[in-house]
Amino acid sequence: MDFWEKLAKLKGQFNPANIEIDIRKLLFWARNNRNEQATQRLMPIVRDLIQTAVIGQTPGHQPASLQVHGSIAHIMASMAAIDVLEQQFLAAASTNLLARIASDDAPRIPQLIQCPLRGL
Repeated sequence: MDFWEKLAKLKGQFNPANIEIDIRKLLFWARNNRNEQATQRLMPIVRDLIQTAVIGQTPGHQPASLQVHGSIAHIMASMAAIDVLEQQFLAAASTNLLARIASDDAPRIPQLIQCPLRGL
């Protein structure tokens, strides 16, 4: 096997799509407790993302509070912000669609209803 064939083989092995599929498989196996080895491989990654975890006491039989600090907290905050932005975008798109329906854009209403974001 010459150099270019080896390089092509390596590119095939480290294709981003293949890596994403492998990561999804690993997460699936770890999440569904099907593979203890997959769970063990993920633990160092999760530990690196968490700087500290504080478990707070609560009165009575209420669930304990948990505060997590570190990169994972930033990731979770970013995900929450993305959810809010997505909801605002969908609300704005819906408002825009309703405004177009109320305006003289009546001939295009069936197209807008099928794909409201296409007309924006």
